[in-house]
Amino acid sequence: MRRMTLGRWKALLCALSLTAGSAFAATYTYEIDDNGDGTCELTAVYGVPSGTVELPSVVDGKTVTSLGDYIFKDYREEDENGNELVISKLVIPDTVKWFRRETFGSVNIAHVVLPYGLERIDVNDWCAFDDDCLKGLSFSNGGASNKDGTYCLMGTDNRMLVHKEGGDQNLIAYAGSGASSVIAVPDGITGITAQVFDDCPAKTISLPATFKETGNDEGFGWVEELEKIEIRGENATYKVIGNALVDTRTKTLVQATRNTVIPNDGSVVKIARSSFRLGHVVSVVIPDSIKEIDTRTFNDMSDLESFSIGKGTTVIGGGSFVALGPVIVM
Repeated sequence: MRRMTLGRWKALLCALSLTAGSAFAATYTYEIDDNGDGTCELTAVYGVPSGTVELPSVVDGKTVTSLGDYIFKDYREEDENGNELVISKLVIPDTVKWFRRETFGSVNIAHVVLPYGLERIDVNDWCAFDDDCLKGLSFSNGGASNKDGTYCLMGTDNRMLVHKEGGDQNLIAYAGSGASSVIAVPDGITGITAQVFDDCPAKTISLPATFKETGNDEGFGWVEELEKIEIRGENATYKVIGNALVDTRTKTLVQATRNTVIPNDGSVVKIARSSFRLGHVVSVVIPDSIKEIDTRTFNDMSDLESFSIGKGTTVIGGGSFVALGPVIVM
């Protein structure tokens, strides 16, 4: 929990709420930070959530206007019998204006109903949502955007949550569970948050010519089946080189595919964080032209059998070779 400041305090309230679609009543304990003006931030929900969960709009007489990090403190992926626990629908009250960076991190949520009055979602390396199980997003008013139009749903079946700010449109969340094998990022999107396609079943990611940045120059997440990246039209920043997405400004390979061959012609000198989180890749060759490998670059490549690094690599980030296959030759 984040540090309390003067004039702020925390309160506990036990609430008995019926989990919709379930035959039992779930008891939740809520923890808040009091803002001192009749409002509060919901910082913790204790109790194992499943089914339909409606977060409270008022706790201990204080209106809930924001949500903290990792609020579901007792969440677990399975019950005592080994059955998967999923929040089938999470309803966020219209009083909530602000989510922190990882409000629902590591929680299996199938559908999120966003508040119409939403004003802010913190985005740094990644967004407030864990996309592993997310199938749908909607707003409480039934429309495709929040009240002032700064957050909207786009793409096939409105699976993409986009933040509009100034002239930029940033893709910050994707409800990718069960989606098509082709992800077509809409025209006009200028940025994509790091890890936004984590655990999606995509084989092809199609990017618009307007696309100009990824979060921290980092990959799209664990996209096990990814075979192809394409850019529709001329892009001033990115090119597809050797079946990989490359930032031409920094000569950084940002996202690989299962068919990537890293070029040895100087067009790529750095490999970005998490760019090779792929399945079914048995061999990786790092050519002499690569000078730097960022952190966590080759994690979870359990099918990898051979790996070689050229003579030009002088910087290797921490945790770059975690959970790899059985045979590694360097």
